[in-house]
Amino acid sequence: MKRRAANAAILLLCLAALLAGIVSVQRAFDRRYLSSEQSVRELLYFPSARIVRLLSAGNELMMADYLWLRMIQYYGYHLRSDRNYEYLYPITDRLTDLDPKFLYPYTFGSLLLAHDAQDSVGSMRLLDKAKRLNPDQWQFPYMKGFILYVFFQRGDEAIAEFVAASKLPDAWEGALRFAAWIARKQGQRETSKKMWQELYDTARSDKERDVARYYLDKIAIEQELDRLQAAAARFRKESGRWPGSLAELAAAGLARPAPDPKGGAYYWSAADSSVRNTTNDAMLKQIGRGR
Repeated sequence: MKRRAANAAILLLCLAALLAGIVSVQRAFDRRYLSSEQSVRELLYFPSARIVRLLSAGNELMMADYLWLRMIQYYGYHLRSDRNYEYLYPITDRLTDLDPKFLYPYTFGSLLLAHDAQDSVGSMRLLDKAKRLNPDQWQFPYMKGFILYVFFQRGDEAIAEFVAASKLPDAWEGALRFAAWIARKQGQRETSKKMWQELYDTARSDKERDVARYYLDKIAIEQELDRLQAAAARFRKESGRWPGSLAELAAAGLARPAPDPKGGAYYWSAADSSVRNTTNDAMLKQIGRGR
């Protein structure tokens, strides 16, 4: 019993000494942190993840939390000063080496890298790492799709990431909605239609179903407008003039308007030599683009 008590006392003393050392180092670090870039460089040269794992004696998650706080402080310091985030990626990369399952350093870090640091390579590299180490988490391909589309205007790649996110466990249905919306914006109407149809068929509420139905109807109208406009262009090529009405197109055997899914009507606009639709006119007016 005495031996156990002595061992316990020695262990407690060692822990107390270790804690005192950590507190002392932390205070010294904090005193210097906001005073010079050198302190940030010291953070950058934090030992490798492999060495830290050995030194932390199984407390890698605690060490990762420490680095997470350091990263936030680093970002805040440069946000208020020179807005130079040169070391943001190395710090975030080291942090996620220690705790590969830590969600926020990947998502928040990649967003800061894309928006503040203007580091597209680092942002994508961090999210690819997140996807590789957490293949069942939909948040990472979703965030990659968001960044690709919003910051880098890489629509096709963004669509692929949103679709990939939508197929993962417990994925937010908004992932596939974003893919469908971007596909339509990119002119990929058939692809967008298939996605909206899937969303309509699997909708869990009337509101979700109404949103999908809205875009399905909108795409149908847009495709019909394109078809009728192509027929009008053919009429002009053959007769040397634009048609006076859609009835003239039908009489020439070129095209007859399909029913409008919303009950509207297609008509010929002589003012701009184009086929118009009353439902589409109303939709455009709602978003401030109507004539």
